[in-house]
Amino acid sequence: LIAYLLLVSTAAWCIGFGRGSPLSVLSLALYVLLVDFVVLGAALSTLAWTVANTYLLPSGGRGGRSGGSGGGDERVEWLYAFDVHCNGLFVLSLLLHVLQYLLLPLLLRRGFWPALLSNTLYAAALSAYCYLTFLGYNELPFLRSTEVFVFPVVAIGGAYLVSVVLAATSGFSCTWLVASIYFTDAEVD
Repeated sequence: LIAYLLLVSTAAWCIGFGRGSPLSVLSLALYVLLVDFVVLGAALSTLAWTVANTYLLPSGGRGGRSGGSGGGDERVEWLYAFDVHCNGLFVLSLLLHVLQYLLLPLLLRRGFWPALLSNTLYAAALSAYCYLTFLGYNELPFLRSTEVFVFPVVAIGGAYLVSVVLAATSGFSCTWLVASIYFTDAEVD
């Protein structure tokens, strides 16, 4: 489902930026699927999996919180970590691939308010990803202190405040930044 959403939204973005040729759509779709979804997803999943198994298990790396299966040797499986990542990515993709696309005529305007809306959208999407990651790991009864997965929201909030200042002083917009990365020589104005 996520791969389909990414493919369709990538095709829409390509058409929206005047890159509707099949080769352009295919090359960007492969990049989004292989790099953004698989490689970045595997890296984030592995990081969360490592944090959970290294720091969030009761002492000695053994499970056994009351209500668990009682096996005492519980660990987070990597596929579970990837599934949690995909759950967070789905909402992030809806916000940054679909909603942002629908708002492009507004978000690509110059000025403080479009930049503020763009930066707010990115902060909300990244925060939602962190929160959904927290919810996924919080479901495992043998993990403790799963709120660490929400801690990045503080950094996201700090980056958001900086982006507001940059939006006010220079018109900085996350949408412009991302568009310039994915569509390097496209006219986004």
